[in-house]
Amino acid sequence: MDDEGEAASKQDLCQSRLCLPNEQEVFRFMLSTIRHSNHFHYYAAPYYIGLRDPEIPHDLVGTGNKYELEVINGLALVFRTPNTHLREHIYASRKIHRQQYHHIKGNGDVPSHDATEEDLRVWALDTACAMLENRPYEPPVKDLDELLSVFNTFLEPKKRVGREIVSWIKALPRPRLEFITSLDSFPNIGIPENIYQEIVSRTSSVVGMLRERGYALDRMSCSESDIQVSIT
Repeated sequence: MDDEGEAASKQDLCQSRLCLPNEQEVFRFMLSTIRHSNHFHYYAAPYYIGLRDPEIPHDLVGTGNKYELEVINGLALVFRTPNTHLREHIYASRKIHRQQYHHIKGNGDVPSHDATEEDLRVWALDTACAMLENRPYEPPVKDLDELLSVFNTFLEPKKRVGREIVSWIKALPRPRLEFITSLDSFPNIGIPENIYQEIVSRTSSVVGMLRERGYALDRMSCSESDIQVSIT
């Protein structure tokens, strides 16, 4: 088979049900996304982080947001075990997601040349929350001391900003992310009410879109332990 034929074959496979996430995988991805957005805003609000961020609620709007179907179709596959054979699709969706403003400004050993201090704080808080959530996109950490050790390995100015974010996280009680167990009804765990309502509205819209594609996510629920993931 020539390269063009092989590429077409891979594309056909990707469109098949075997390569698309199932209902449980989509639900778990959506729930982890909601928890992460709430996690971010829980710490962002008291320190006024991201007030000029063009993509609020975090990760849920803008180019490459995690509620885009192309992103869901790939990243939800991290909840399948084993998933080694699906890495091409997972990383393709991660690449789409990294078109988000906070990734463009902060990713890489050296941040974008025009990244502001505020951009770096958004990046650092996003990174900290991801690692504390034991998500596949960042190395997991068991506590804030280990998180600080990770930031200490970065180059400046990311090292300094990361250390600052860790100190701010330490000053507040941890949010009760485990209280968020469903997509159709979840509590406000301590974020600004206007952002909470936007998360609720945006989630409801996407759940409706997914329902039209055969995913009945409305009445599903799961516990904290159900959303731990790995790329094996």
